[in-house]
Order: sequence, then structure tokens, then C-alpha cells
Amino acid sequence: MELDRVSNLPSDVTEKILSHLPIRDAVRTSVLSSKWRYKSAMLPHLVFDCTCTPTANYTVENIVDHVLLSHIGSIHKFKLAQGDLSFRDIDRFDTFKLRNCMLAPPSTFKGFKSLRSLAIEDVSLSQDVLESMISSSQLESLTLKNCNGFRHLKIDAPNLQALFFFGVLEEIEILNTLNLVDGYICLQDVILSRGPCTSSNVLKFFGNMPLIQRLSIRGDFTKYLATSALLEKLPKPCLHLQFLTISICFNDVEDILTILCLLGSSPALEEVEIWAHRGRHYQTVAGKVNSWVDGKNNQSCSFTRLQHVKIHSFPAVEAALDFVKFLVLNSPALETMTLYHYKDGSDLARKLLRFRRASANLEIILI
Repeated sequence: MELDRVSNLPSDVTEKILSHLPIRDAVRTSVLSSKWRYKSAMLPHLVFDCTCTPTANYTVENIVDHVLLSHIGSIHKFKLAQGDLSFRDIDRFDTFKLRNCMLAPPSTFKGFKSLRSLAIEDVSLSQDVLESMISSSQLESLTLKNCNGFRHLKIDAPNLQALFFFGVLEEIEILNTLNLVDGYICLQDVILSRGPCTSSNVLKFFGNMPLIQRLSIRGDFTKYLATSALLEKLPKPCLHLQFLTISICFNDVEDILTILCLLGSSPALEEVEIWAHRGRHYQTVAGKVNSWVDGKNNQSCSFTRLQHVKIHSFPAVEAALDFVKFLVLNSPALETMTLYHYKDGSDLARKLLRFRRASANLEIILI
């Protein structure tokens, strides 16, 4: 049997028609024919405005729930323009993901109280809105990637277990993350404070994450941690940290001393992965690290559980060699030291063979 004209309309035509209809009427088109049944469920733009009026059987909240639960595919635009709609019904959100948009809720917005997972990418939002969403929720997982509109990140989330950040910052405050287990922080760029520093950034960052087990510090975040007062060890050690990934500039003595502080403050550390880079801050560090290392050796510093170390783009400069010398001399459980480098390794191998080793089972691998 020949289909009717409505059913025979090309897909681009039906999509155009639906995009100009109020959401209420767009949903009603599903009864026109079998071909239209799921058309409204694939609309990329959802606007609930004054045309979306409640009835005796359905509230606005019911209508929004129905549309979202039956939706297929991506949503590029979501707008609630209901003057009488409060945020108490939206508080039911448990998982919230936003991408490529601007988030500017009204001043009455106080966050989502039931929110447990928040992931936002390429989103523009103010610092106040972000802090409200974090502090008012029950967040267990937080992902922020390439967001703008704020330069300071303050995290006050007592239930937080996983944190992922990628972007640009001037300041980061970790106030209440006592349950944080997994952390990944990559600063594409960091604007360092030019004023007098009275406290250590590394101390401010690690002071409120006693249960951290896996941590990745990438990009310029090591430089941020190295700003202001440097410490030989943290006052409160990271007793549960087992896996550490960190970016480091071996031309910068502050970078090196920062990672040595972390290593010395992490007695449970088993694996360390280091990504060496040239950095933008060049210093003459030859001799400085060596003298510091000799001093630490005299204090019998030992990494009793460290088993595997990888260093990518190993530069084979004196400071980097001093660093490796320090690790192999103070790691009795070390099994592999893997160095990825770009030049001929014969001269490097001869230097490494002269280093005293605390572990009889240590294998040094040059790649």
C-alpha cells in the first residue's frame, strides 16, 4: 500500500518542520505515522517555554521527564524557560554532563543536592556557579575539561573520590576532599603569583587528601606546586599513595626538589612514571641536586615499596642522572628503571652501570 504524503516527506524536511514546532506539538507528531514515531525523540534542541503548559494529568516536570527519558541521540541545546518552575525538581539529578555550552542559571540557583557525578567540557560558567554546584552536592566524581569563566578552583566536596581537571588556572584550593582516591590534574598554563608567598602550594594541595592512592600531575602543575616555600617532606605523609605520574623539568631545581618531596612523603609508593620536558624556566642546576641528594643519603632516606620507575624523554643531563642515582641507591625493592631517550645510549649505559644499587634485582632498561 502506498504511503501517505506525510510519511513520504524527506528526513531533512521533517526535521525542519519539527524544529519550528513547540516541544509539545513536536512530541504529538509521533502519532502521525510509523515513520514519525521516533522523529521527535531525536530532536537536538529541546526548549521548554510558555507553550509547554501543565494539564490536569501532567505537570511541567512530568513533561520534561518524559521527553528526556525517551530521547535518542545528542542534545545540543536544552532550555527551561518556565517562570513557575523551581529547582527542587531538578535536584533529583544524579549524573550531570555538559559539553560545548554556556551555563548561566538564575541567581536563585543553589546547585543540585543529589548530584553525584559532574562532568563538564568546553563550558563557560562563573566561579560562583561552579562552586555552588560542587559544595551543595554529594559529588563522588568531578571532571572539568577546558572550561572558562574562572581562574580559581575551590573544591569543597567531602564525598569526592575521583577528580579530573584539564585547563588553565591561577589558583586551586582543596578544602575538604578526605575521601579522594584518584586524581588527575593537568594545567595547560599556570599564572604564577608575583607577590610574597607565605605558604607552600604543595602543602595546600596535599593537606586535605589523606586517602589519595593514584595521582597524575601533568603539564605546568608541578611548576604550580613548586611555587613558594619548598619542603623536604610533607607534615602529613601520603600514606596510601601507590601510583604517581608527574611532569618534570630537569632544568629546574624547584621541579626536582618538589618531586623528591612527594617521593619522600609517600611510603606506600609502588610505581612512578615521569614525563620530562624542557620547560620554559631554565636554571643552572648542576651540583645543586647532587649536593641535596648527598645530604638525603646521609639521612638514610629509603623508598621501601617502590618497584617500578619510568622516565620518558630522559635528557641524560647531570641533574637527571643525579636524580636516578638517588632513586636506585635508596630503593631496595626496585625491580625496573626504564629510561626512554632519543640519543645513543652507550655513554648513558656506562654511567648508569657505575651507580651503586640498593636492590640486587634491579634491571635498568634503556629504550
